[in-house]
Amino acid sequence: MWYAGSGYYRVGCMGFSNLKTDPLYFFERFLLPHNSIFSQTLTYFIAAFVLLHLCVFSYPLKLLIRFFEVFFVC
Repeated sequence: MWYAGSGYYRVGCMGFSNLKTDPLYFFERFLLPHNSIFSQTLTYFIAAFVLLHLCVFSYPLKLLIRFFEVFFVC
């Protein structure tokens, strides 16, 4: 398993993946570059939250708008 900040690629059941195929790549590489238990847990929590909203509640555009409002307006 590829951990936050330890490299560019994740090795999983589908082999090597990058930014185009791995939704967690952005969070792990740019938002949480430190290799610690806290950063890994937070990374996967954020990714799970995003995937939950995209799959279950199915309003991705509204979610993205709220994301940018919270993180870039405040």
